[in-house]
Amino acid sequence: MAIARKGPGERPPLRVVGARGEPQLPCNLQAERTVLGAVLIDPTQFSLACGALQPSDFYTSEHQTIFTAMQTLALADIPIELGTLVERLRAEGLLAAAGGQAGISELVNDVVSTATTPHYARIVLEIGCEREAIQIAAEVVSSAYKAQGDVLGVLAYAQNRLSAIADRRLLAEHDAESEFTASVLRTMEIAPARWVVPGLLPVGLTLLAAKQKIGKSWLALALCLAVATLDGHAFGSIAVERGDVLYLALEDTAGRLKDRIHLLTQTDHAWAWPQELTLWTKCPRLDAGGLRKIEGWLKEHSQARLVVVDVLAKVRPARVKNGDIYSEDYDVMTPLKALSEAYNVALLVVHHTRKSSADDVFDEISGSMGLAGACDAAMVMQRARGEHTAVLHMTGRDIGEQSLALSQSEQTHMWRILGDAQEVTRSQERTDILDLLRMDKQPMRAKDIAGELGSNPFATKKLLADMASDGQIVRVDRGLYTLPTIPPTSPSPTPSSSSSSYHPYRDDDHSDDE
Repeated sequence: MAIARKGPGERPPLRVVGARGEPQLPCNLQAERTVLGAVLIDPTQFSLACGALQPSDFYTSEHQTIFTAMQTLALADIPIELGTLVERLRAEGLLAAAGGQAGISELVNDVVSTATTPHYARIVLEIGCEREAIQIAAEVVSSAYKAQGDVLGVLAYAQNRLSAIADRRLLAEHDAESEFTASVLRTMEIAPARWVVPGLLPVGLTLLAAKQKIGKSWLALALCLAVATLDGHAFGSIAVERGDVLYLALEDTAGRLKDRIHLLTQTDHAWAWPQELTLWTKCPRLDAGGLRKIEGWLKEHSQARLVVVDVLAKVRPARVKNGDIYSEDYDVMTPLKALSEAYNVALLVVHHTRKSSADDVFDEISGSMGLAGACDAAMVMQRARGEHTAVLHMTGRDIGEQSLALSQSEQTHMWRILGDAQEVTRSQERTDILDLLRMDKQPMRAKDIAGELGSNPFATKKLLADMASDGQIVRVDRGLYTLPTIPPTSPSPTPSSSSSSYHPYRDDDHSDDE
């Protein structure tokens, strides 16, 4: 029976228990099979992930025999493949002891993605060190009974053996790339964050959530077309670097995709059905070959820049009955994040929001917080039914917190950025106030304007004061506003739809006594 491990860094104090309840040595057979199988799929994983492992870290004699043979092949500079491994074991008379050729070949079936090999190798090392420590403790207990006064000798033996385990464990975990002092960090040359869409979509794992049928798939497909096209522009205005793109349109058909691409290419004829865009309408679940299939595409496309999974529900593993929802959600995203990091691509996962609203827009993402927690960035798209505008809320390690106003073309369904959502909203509110004063033709009080527009009275008072300061309206008396008799020569600027630099909300403290 294997120990269940939740996620990277978690080390629950679990132990295998025998059929009669007696304690057994700890192990994780699934992790061991995954490591060995990953090496058979991709021999480079042996040097990348298995350098700190030794045969005794594996629990079963079969796994120890297989790993020893892999070490022998690696030292002889012979490729580690099923054929060479079986030949080596047969030559040494150990093929049956290793489970036979059929048993060895089945190891690859336990590998979801070779990108997760370092994680499982760490688990094998951790538990191997735990078993060794337990065995040393047992030896110390036995020696202590026979010490005959040589207690210091027993303690020295225990200290030396345990120190060796600790050193091996620490060296494997803290290599030169992950451990450094602050003074060294100051002198390190660190590459800047790599962007697929500058300022909006970084390399790594990003979750995009929205309600059904509001245009998130149109947005995802347009991003794919932009990145796959020479001199492409995301959202119609942001220049992006060209690269290969994989779009998993798992809720679409070939006919629907053809219609959508036809409409979107009417917006930008330069897109012209790019060869660099690969489209899938079907994919196995991630734990049933889906992740490995995506990784296979990445291996074949060295210029890959973007992978879009639309939608998560189509590929996520089935939930475990009575399982921990947070851990399950986190574990769904972890191998996807590992894949994006291993191949240096942006991996955008499209998902749904729940029906109920929340004070924090990111709490509306369907499922637990484990989904967004495992990602580098999260986006939530909000749009009222029947409207052609939306707000894209974003948060992440590299993108910070942003809220952008978007507009979708009725003809081509192309989404474009209008600007900072708060600034665009205030610009529209100013237009509504000017229209109201123009229609009424009489000075109006702030509370009456707020009542007519259905807006917050306090926010309306502040906005009226700003507009008066800008010269868009005039205050003729305390709390009374009207249009100027001469139109202002320098109207208040509004955000540009083509600019990628947005001005923050201006929070001046204006007062307006009624």
